[in-house]
Amino acid sequence: DHGVELIAAHVVAEIAGGARWYCVDGCGNSGLVEDPAASPSAVAAVLDGRRLYRRREELVDVVATADPARTAALSRVIAQADSS
Repeated sequence: DHGVELIAAHVVAEIAGGARWYCVDGCGNSGLVEDPAASPSAVAAVLDGRRLYRRREELVDVVATADPARTAALSRVIAQADSS
């Protein structure tokens, strides 16, 4: 117990402006998702210097291994540092 009270839970098929959300507990509440890029959380992230990605594929491209040989060499260095 971390002292956090869950007051609502919602489900959406996609996180996109205009997508419909529903209340998980069957209370009947629902609505439309506002533009996620214009949310207070998104604005705070941008002001904090973080980049927002519209699709998962964009994030995957950023963290993809570009040079397998370099990645393998770095992995060995990290493993050696962890073992010492």
